[in-house]
This record gives sequence, C-alpha cells and structure tokens, in this order.
Amino acid sequence: QKWPKTWQNSITPSLTNYIFCDIFEKLKIKTLAIYSLTESASKQASEIIKKMIPNIKITINKDKVGTNPLKSLAKNADIFVIATSSAKHAATTFIQNNRPKDKMTYFAAGRGYSSILRVIEEQCV
Repeated sequence: QKWPKTWQNSITPSLTNYIFCDIFEKLKIKTLAIYSLTESASKQASEIIKKMIPNIKITINKDKVGTNPLKSLAKNADIFVIATSSAKHAATTFIQNNRPKDKMTYFAAGRGYSSILRVIEEQCV
C-alpha cells in the first residue's frame, strides 16, 4: 500500500510510517464517526483517513442536539471522535450517554482537521 503523495509528509511522521493503518487493521476498525460543528474540518479529516484506509466507513455529524441519526451513530461506530472546541454540550452529552462502554470515544481539543487526526493518532500509537 502506497501513501498518497499529496499529503505524504504533511501530517506527522508516525502517520506516514503506516502506524495509523496498522492499528485500524489490527483492531478491525470498520466505522468511524466524527462530530463537529466545523463541517469543513470533519470533511478534510475524513478525506485524509479515507486515502489511508479506503475501506473504512466514515460518517460526519453536526447535529446540535440528540437526534435519532446521532444516537445510531453513537451506538454503532467503532471509534467516535468529538471535536470539543466545535461542539454543542447537549450533543456531546447525548453521544456519551449513548456510547457503549466497549467502543472508543476520543475528544479532539481543537476544531480543525489536524486536531481530529491528532487525537486518533495519539490513541493509536
């Protein structure tokens, strides 16, 4: 598997050394949810991850309160990333209340795509 040249050295060294992909494969991660009100950051993070792991299903959500789609996503995603700097408290609490204890939930400190990628990377390495 070759890394796309467009971002090969633009993230961090560990990502370009396949650690990110290896962890997802070993943990059999098939679905990833990203919650952020900054949709452009979610989309950008999603595109980068999809280039690394083409078979992963990524769903982006920006609901401001608990909804049925958000509940389903919270219950079913293997990994759920919440960009806390770009989130509504009602939605984040709703996500946490609906996440199974055996599923991974990560909290990105920033609101940009790099924060979303960074929190996944930090948990995986």
